[in-house]
Formats: sequence, structure tokens, C-alpha cells
Amino acid sequence: MQRTPFEAIALKTIENELAKACTEESVLQKISSAANVGSLAFFPCNKCFRKLLARIQHRMPAVYKRIFGVIDLSRNISAPNGISIFHVDDLPLFINELSTIVIASNNFPVIDCNRLQKQAELPTHINYIYISDFDLTLPPSNSINGLISQISRIYTCLADWKSKMMYLTVWLYRVLKDDKLSYIFANDCSTPSGDSLFYKGSVISNFGDDYSNKEDILADVYRIPEVDVGLGETVLDVGAYIGDTAIYFSHHVGATGKVYAFEPILANYEKLMRNVKDNCLDSIIIPVHKGCGSGNRVSRAVSSANGSSWAFIDAESGSQSIQIVTIDSFVDEHKLDKVSFIKMDIEGYECEALKGAIRTIKKYRPKLAICLYHQTRDLIEIPDFILSLPVKYDLYFRSQKAGPYGTVLFCSPKGDDE
Repeated sequence: MQRTPFEAIALKTIENELAKACTEESVLQKISSAANVGSLAFFPCNKCFRKLLARIQHRMPAVYKRIFGVIDLSRNISAPNGISIFHVDDLPLFINELSTIVIASNNFPVIDCNRLQKQAELPTHINYIYISDFDLTLPPSNSINGLISQISRIYTCLADWKSKMMYLTVWLYRVLKDDKLSYIFANDCSTPSGDSLFYKGSVISNFGDDYSNKEDILADVYRIPEVDVGLGETVLDVGAYIGDTAIYFSHHVGATGKVYAFEPILANYEKLMRNVKDNCLDSIIIPVHKGCGSGNRVSRAVSSANGSSWAFIDAESGSQSIQIVTIDSFVDEHKLDKVSFIKMDIEGYECEALKGAIRTIKKYRPKLAICLYHQTRDLIEIPDFILSLPVKYDLYFRSQKAGPYGTVLFCSPKGDDE
């Protein structure tokens, strides 16, 4: 099939930018060279930083010893063992000891650098190294042409033109590191400030300053007309945080439906329990103090002391012990007679959780809403995994928030005879 003009231009731009993308090897070389000149620190203390730190510790122990520490905007987060963490307000006390700051961004390095510079006046002698997890989580490929072929293949498999155009645009803003391009997807809803959100008669509390999760609810991030949640259905809400999405789903399944809300982080789970109880939704929402994965086991996770929406599994440096369960074993143990809809937003662990749900998907043919924004490789690997399942799905790609958040793969089961 002949490419559209936009498809041709987009794929050529993606190809050109992929040729410039930072590899893990080039990133480590930049950090090693900076360490030879003087002390270096990282900003912020996030997932990208932790992954880089693990690689440095394993491959360049001498460089690891020269890391001054990590700077962050929060006082409620801890760094891995052996690394000092400093609040940005304390930066003037030691800034003259640093020669380099590594901006280790989960998404757009320029945004994180601006955040740091807004909070602290930095001297001109500081050198910056910019790193994006967009690059570090690219799918493995033997060549750029091979990766372009993978992108084209997924593009072709999407169910409508809206999905196809959104898919290429998301690739564009990731390889270009252009946060402004992501504003194409910004929604027009007004997100209220404060600790609580009112939604269809419910009061969801304990958001703190996390406006992004409020926006998920108001922008209907987890529903589209082709893949919706209906009365009487059973929803598995994997990555339930404080119960915000569980309460959202409860209003769509109604009194005859069920929402199983999986949340492994204790502080988040306790807030989830309070929100369910305070809104008298105990008969609909069943909180589950577990995460979902490809096997039943105990693991570890990283989070702040008070809980967080960004908590993620890290078996090596995580400070919190968590229980992981497969969806298949949970469904069997609790003898669920149907699973209508599965939502996953679990910080890059979605593919692992899907591997633990194959039997459930085959048996119940649920609709799926799977987040794709945590790792660039998920834009290839998760659609590929869905397409490999015994149940055939129509795939809809949607992004209903400014990037990279809110990018979701919606999957609608095809008829038995298709």
C-alpha cells in the first residue's frame, strides 16, 4: 500500500533522528569522561537515574565512586545505597564542588533542566549532560531500517486512521524530544487544584499535588467509544494507585458490576481503602494489595514514603517489599466468572503483567486498555504481544493528554468468526 505524505515524512524524520539517538554505550562514555574532569551529580532521582546508576556500578565502579550524589525536588524520596541525595534548596551549599550535572530525564530533558534552573541559580561553569529514557528504552533492533520496519508493521495493524496518525506523532515527539509537539494531544478539561476531586457524586481524596491523575479521570483517558466499560461488567484495574481509577470505573459498571483494584504499594493501598470506604463503594470495588506480573513472587519497589503514582518495581534497589501475582492465578483463586475489561498502568511492567493473563484473556476475551508511555519499546512490544494472543483484537491507539502521559492501546475483541 502506498504511503500517505504524512507517513512518508514522519518515517523519514524518525529514521533520521534514530540515527542520532543516545545509546547506553555513548551515555556511559559521556559520564565517564565527565567524571575524569571533576565531580558530577544527577538530577532528578527517578527511574532513568536508577537504571543508569545500576549500569555505572556494574560496568564502571571507579566512576560510581566519583558520583557526588543526586539532586531532587522532593524530600520524601530515597536514593540507592551508597548515593547521597540532596534537596534542590541545598544546592548552593555544594554547587562549587560540581563540574557536571547529568539531567537523567524519564522523558523530555529540557523540561527537567528548566525545572532545576527555575529552583536554583546555577553557575556558568557547570557542564550538562542530557539523557532521555526515550532513547534508553528503544526496542532492540539490528539496524535503524529494522526498527523502521517494525514501526511500519504496527502502524499498518492499527484499526483506524486516527490511531495511525497518533502513533506516528507519538514516535515523532519521542525521537525529537519535542514536548511542544505532544500538546497536540492536550485535552481541554480544567483540572482543579487541591487534594481532592469530585467525580459523579464521589469524592476522591489524597491526590496531594498530583494533578496528572486527576486529569486522567476528567479526560476519560481509559475509555473510547470502541472500547468502553458498561453496566454489570467486571474490571481489573491494574495499577489502582489511591483508588481514583477504580472509583471512576465503579460509576460505569454500576451496582451490579465489580472492580478489582490492584495496588502493591502500602501507602497507596491504604489511601485506596479509605477512598473506597468513604464513598461507600465496598460492594463494587475490591481492593487487592498486590501487583501483577508474569509469575507469583515477592519483589521490591521504589516509591516515596507517602506513596506515589510513579512507584515502580525494581528488584535490586527497591526499598519496599511487594507481592506480585499473575492475573490468571488471581482469577482462578477467586473463581471469577467473567472478566470484561482490563486496564493496566504499571510503570513499564505492563508486558510482564499481560504474560500472566494469557489464559484469562483466552477464556473471557476482555476489552483491554494498556498504557504505552513508560518505555519506548512498549510502542512495539505490547502491540506485538497483543497480536500474538489466541484472541484476535482490533487495536486503537489513543493519546488524550499532553505527552508522554495518557498514551493508551485500546483493544477490542473481534467476533469469533473473524
